[in-house]
Formats: sequence, C-alpha cells, structure tokens
Amino acid sequence: FDAENPEDDILEVMRMLLQSPSETVRVYANGALYSLLRAEDFRAAALAAGFEKLLEELREHSDPTFYRQLSHLLGALRAPTAGVPSERAAPDDDPNAPFEGYGDSSSEPFEDVPALDSAAGGGVDE
Repeated sequence: FDAENPEDDILEVMRMLLQSPSETVRVYANGALYSLLRAEDFRAAALAAGFEKLLEELREHSDPTFYRQLSHLLGALRAPTAGVPSERAAPDDDPNAPFEGYGDSSSEPFEDVPALDSAAGGGVDE
C-alpha cells in the first residue's frame, strides 16, 4: 500500500474488478469507481493510469447493459473540471441523459412476468 498515492492502489484493484468474469463484481466495481471519479484528484489519477483506454476497450466487448455502465464511467471520467467545458465527453456518454432503451438489437428481450395468484389477493395467501 502506497500511503502517498492511494489512488494508484485503488485503481489497480478497480482494473482487476472491472475485468472479473462475475457480473455482480463488475456492477459493484462500476458503482464504486463512479463514486470515486467524482473527486478531481482521483479522476486525474485514473486518466494518467490509462483508464479511458481501458474502459473503451472493455466497452467494445460488452453486452448492452455493461456497455451502458461503462459509458457512464467514461462520462464521469471525462467530466469537466471546475466548470470548464470538456470537448472529450461525447454527447451519447452523458450520464444524465435519459435512458431510451436498448433498441431492437438488444440481446435481452423483455417479457412481462405473469401475475401470481397470490398477488390477486393483495399478496397474502388465504
């Protein structure tokens, strides 16, 4: 552990977690990294460590859900600092943009779940 540069240690762990075969691990790593990228010093360390390239490469080989999560991370990573507009952030990577669905190319079709018999009675079996 490097007490003077803890960002480097954290980023190394994040790099490994983002490449985990476990979807659950990746989801939690995304959330943690997204929160950490709000700190300007951490964001600068992530850029210096090559996280922009890492996230773009991971995104190229991801399913639609993970692709969107990585896009949010890239948006946070490319966020302007101290109110200075950034030309690096692409409009489609805006983490505040409303979600418009996956489109027709989604490999995850949504099928409504049929109501359970117990739900008809308010969720209580009699």
